[in-house]
Amino acid sequence: MSRSGYSDDCDDNLAAGRWRGALRRAMRGRPGQAFFRELLAALDALPQKRLVANVLQQAEFDETCENIVPVKNGDVCAFGAVGRARGIEMPARFDDDDDDWTATEDVKRLFGTTDALSREIMYRNDEGGIGRRVPIPNVRTANWDCFKYAYLPETPEERFTRMREWVAAQIVSTPIGAVAKDGGVDG
Repeated sequence: MSRSGYSDDCDDNLAAGRWRGALRRAMRGRPGQAFFRELLAALDALPQKRLVANVLQQAEFDETCENIVPVKNGDVCAFGAVGRARGIEMPARFDDDDDDWTATEDVKRLFGTTDALSREIMYRNDEGGIGRRVPIPNVRTANWDCFKYAYLPETPEERFTRMREWVAAQIVSTPIGAVAKDGGVDG
């Protein structure tokens, strides 16, 4: 299971539909839109346009972990960029146990977002990208085998570009429940 708490074992279509509805309301509502605007400003304010996965802020690089993509001390995820802009002291991880649900609750509480919005942003940051597909050479014949490929994870710079584009696309002119220019209420 990921840091967002999303999983593939949802057999209840009604629950999935309720979740999508809650997510849409969280993303299109006034608080969600305000957070997206703050997130976009925080991403633009980062000195190095890089985002990491699975931690708020990279404390140190662990050579023993399975990271293929090099990260630097101080690199942040999308929520970490907001925390840095707010001046919040952020732990790399909230707890030492592997309870992703607790970490999501801590992020939600720290940043004042809804459960659905915090999970979606964490999912998009950590797992939303597609790695680069590169061919693997056939060692025996020294020819390139067109049917064998490896997927390299996206770089922190690619993750930043992808997340910034996604966040900018989520900002709407009139949030749900806000008064439109014509005096009507949207949503």
